[in-house]
Amino acid sequence: MKKVFLISSLMLLAGAVAPAQDIALPDAGAAPEVSPFSVSLNYELAIPSGSHGLWDAGSGAVLTGMYKLPLSQKFFFEPGLAAYYNTMGVDYIAEDEAVYEGTVKNIGLRVPLMFGLHLRPSDRFDLDISTGPWLNVNLYARRQAMPDVDAPVPVPQSINLFRKGFKRVEGLWGLKLSATFKDHYIVGITASTAFTPLASYGNRDNKIRIRRSTVGIMLGYRF
Repeated sequence: MKKVFLISSLMLLAGAVAPAQDIALPDAGAAPEVSPFSVSLNYELAIPSGSHGLWDAGSGAVLTGMYKLPLSQKFFFEPGLAAYYNTMGVDYIAEDEAVYEGTVKNIGLRVPLMFGLHLRPSDRFDLDISTGPWLNVNLYARRQAMPDVDAPVPVPQSINLFRKGFKRVEGLWGLKLSATFKDHYIVGITASTAFTPLASYGNRDNKIRIRRSTVGIMLGYRF
């Protein structure tokens, strides 16, 4: 019995003298380290308003890079840079005694500045809700018009719309709802409405101001 007591005392003494070693245990509730940079590709529907039926809705694509900056545990600021291509339809233009049907083709750069709320319902699922201003810088805007079947002069037209009241800079207010799966794969929807005109023309009595709204479906990847 004395031997057992002596051996036990020596073991306790050795444990007290030996340097303690910290053992890192995984934190089950902590979010994994994921890069704040993401890229996404949108299919975007452009909806013009205020054209009095002259312009129709069209579609296009948007390639976007975003960088998420945390403001607190749940809130963030996410600036970005995007390149977009949009089309819109134009109905029955009468020019030079001929009737044309046309398409507006628009290429530009977009700077979204989004403020959002981050939620993490589970370890494999994140939800972001964000809103903020978008600045569109229109680089290319032309109307491609083909003569109607009854047009007497079958000559296509290509018109620079910046000479027809199309704006170089356009302001919109954006909204984005996105979900991230397994910390990397993003799906979401976007929407926006313009607070400055896309194009304006006409005289004081017949002034036309066209504004663009958008709805998009987004697929992306977070690095």
